[in-house]
Amino acid sequence: MEENQGESQIRKSFAGANILLTGGTGFLGKLLIEKLLRCCPELDKIYLLARKKKNKDPQTRLKEQFDDVLYETLHKDQPDFIKKVEILEGELDSDNLGLTDQDRLTVCNKINFILHGAATVRLDETLSKAVRINTRGTKEMLTLARCCKYLKAFVYISTAYCNHPHQPIEEKFYDFPLTSDLLIDVVERLDSKTVDDITPGLIGAYSNTYCFTKASAENYLLKHSQGLPVAILRPSIVTSTAKGPIPLGWIDNIYGPTGICVGAWMGIIRLIKCNPDAVADLVPADYVANACIAVAWKTARNHKKASERTLDDHSEGPQDDETKDDQIPRVYNYVSGNQNPITWRTLLQYVNNAQMAPAKAMWCFMLFLINNAFLFKTLNILLHWIPAYVCDGVAVMIGKKPM
Repeated sequence: MEENQGESQIRKSFAGANILLTGGTGFLGKLLIEKLLRCCPELDKIYLLARKKKNKDPQTRLKEQFDDVLYETLHKDQPDFIKKVEILEGELDSDNLGLTDQDRLTVCNKINFILHGAATVRLDETLSKAVRINTRGTKEMLTLARCCKYLKAFVYISTAYCNHPHQPIEEKFYDFPLTSDLLIDVVERLDSKTVDDITPGLIGAYSNTYCFTKASAENYLLKHSQGLPVAILRPSIVTSTAKGPIPLGWIDNIYGPTGICVGAWMGIIRLIKCNPDAVADLVPADYVANACIAVAWKTARNHKKASERTLDDHSEGPQDDETKDDQIPRVYNYVSGNQNPITWRTLLQYVNNAQMAPAKAMWCFMLFLINNAFLFKTLNILLHWIPAYVCDGVAVMIGKKPM
């Protein structure tokens, strides 16, 4: 029977598949769930690894999440889609991910694709916690992946900035100052206070614990993923949706540039320190979700071809260089700066033109991009600290809690 040329190869690869998703209750995770269910309706089930919550059973949590406007199209086209989603209660920073024996058996016997996006994304997170979640959590996920009998792809969602001490950042692995195994061992053996004291020396040229621990997670995957279909996706700054399922602006958080925009529209943030002519490497969240699914499909396809080639090589003699390269995880940078760059100055113009005026704004919109350190410190006192103390003083005088 001749194949339908218009049929999506990605959709076909996910037909009947079971997917394990971490970070499914987060911003990007919600979009991944929606995209997979809407565009790959023949998939079997999506399992979400999520922390246990007191007084909320898994079904109640799913119902609350799927009440979001993000899932309106799904509710209309597939009213029973919630039956295809199941929560597995666990935690990245626990031994064996905190999974029950039964849930672990389910994963090992059913899962075809693992999309690992859960992480602590706070830039000022303590190193102990960041290592436990971002590095050790990835170690536990890879251990779980090894037990999956029918695994086709394991995609780790990293960040384009985890190797920022290196310029330019190419689609390859970079040397890490110490092995991820040693880093995990140090954090587990030392108390939190000691780890805090040695953090500056450990992270070195890395600007924060987030980038450092994401880089260490990549290092762990490089060292320990041999034989598994692993890929790494590195998006840059993830912003609101551009096209779908909700065009121009769905987002459920105020991180990064969104937080700056909201703060400026509220009249709270009036200046930020940055080079106005530097590239703001922004990528829409729906594009990143699409890229993640495409990487999973390509990884599964490449692994299948590599397995077939390996069988041929074993029958003919030693492995060739191409077969050896297939044993190294593929890296995909997902950024906009190369093909479609936008500067912070241009972004500010767009923000200014948006003319947003929240009802509870404390002041009119006024945002400056300052590159000079001395000027920034001076204006910071005049435009941030003094107004803040005045507002707090007024709040105290009228009997309200200062902000």
